[in-house]
Amino acid sequence: MRLFKKIKIRMFLITGLSIVLVACGNNLKEDKDKYLKNMQPVYDMEDKYTTAAEQLDTKKIENIYVGTESKVKDEDLNHYFEILDESLIPLATEMEEKANNVEVTNEEIITLHDSYKESIKLKKQFAEELREYLDIYQRSVEINSQLTDYGEKVLNNKKARDRLIQEKHTDAEKKEIDALVKVINNNSETLEDEATTLQKDLSIVEKEEHIKNVLMPLLDKQIANINSIAIKTNKGKEVRTLSLEMFYTFKSYYEERANLMRVYEDEGNYQLQNILPKLEVSKKVSDKYHKNVEKLDSKK
Repeated sequence: MRLFKKIKIRMFLITGLSIVLVACGNNLKEDKDKYLKNMQPVYDMEDKYTTAAEQLDTKKIENIYVGTESKVKDEDLNHYFEILDESLIPLATEMEEKANNVEVTNEEIITLHDSYKESIKLKKQFAEELREYLDIYQRSVEINSQLTDYGEKVLNNKKARDRLIQEKHTDAEKKEIDALVKVINNNSETLEDEATTLQKDLSIVEKEEHIKNVLMPLLDKQIANINSIAIKTNKGKEVRTLSLEMFYTFKSYYEERANLMRVYEDEGNYQLQNILPKLEVSKKVSDKYHKNVEKLDSKK
């Protein structure tokens, strides 16, 4: 009789354990099915993100360097901005929000879900950082172009002024022009010396301070000295106008130089070699996640 009871008890335990295991398996399947249903909108957005990202020519983008001559057509750059602004960034932002709001209670699924959220984080970082880098590149191209224009304007004004100075003049014209030339030459050497300071091995902050605290005051002083001379003849007025345009252009030039320095400083926070790989890494993390989710059904 006792033997029968022991056997009966063992059979009950085995049967009970089997029921628990089946129940656990069913719960996992139910949890997974519910989870997949809640995540489907996120997966749909991921597909859209992948399709949009494929439109980025990463081979071309990896050769875009801040501070160099423009190698990217404006229409290509605008196309990249459109993809990032209208697709990748908003999709990644919404994916992150929806994934964070999906309730997960099963421990195995929680682990997988955390890995998926990491892939979304990488997708968002890639899009936002690439957008910032391309914006920095665009600003550097615009500033370099502006600097070239300023340089050409100064050169043209100087040529025109020198031609006027070399012409024959009346005594009154000569007196006024000589006075202008003397004032200009008095500070020219100092200006040139201070300008070469920007070529030295100084920090960006030091160069910016030099432009603000040394070069700009010197240029303002030069402009004020030129304006202080009484000019009555037309030739004298022409020489003064061309000279003033030169120094005002110098001011604009150095303001843009300071802007370019800030662009280089911004670029230091966004390196393409750190940005571009995030897209591929996010894809690998996501692919592994989807495979592991599929494997959940086979778990007992």
